[in-house]
Amino acid sequence: MRVEHERAERFLAGPRAADGGGWDLVLVDPPYAVDEEALAGVLTALVPLLADGATVAVERSARSPEPRWPQGWPAARRRRYGETSVWTVHLDGPGG
Repeated sequence: MRVEHERAERFLAGPRAADGGGWDLVLVDPPYAVDEEALAGVLTALVPLLADGATVAVERSARSPEPRWPQGWPAARRRRYGETSVWTVHLDGPGG
């Protein structure tokens, strides 16, 4: 098992992302102030790094809209915990 804990943009731009791939679980917890465009960019950049059957979870303010998932991804499941929403997508195959 390998765990990475770093700002998504820094990780995705670095050599570990290029060497990586095959991620089974990705947890994205951006500050609530991060705009939807920046979050969509991070999610799109994740696509080539995900394993078949990967799960991606995104934490956002309960007042934020659903994240803009990459094209072809299945519908997300939303769980609300007070002022927080966690959106989860389970990918059935490569990239969605």
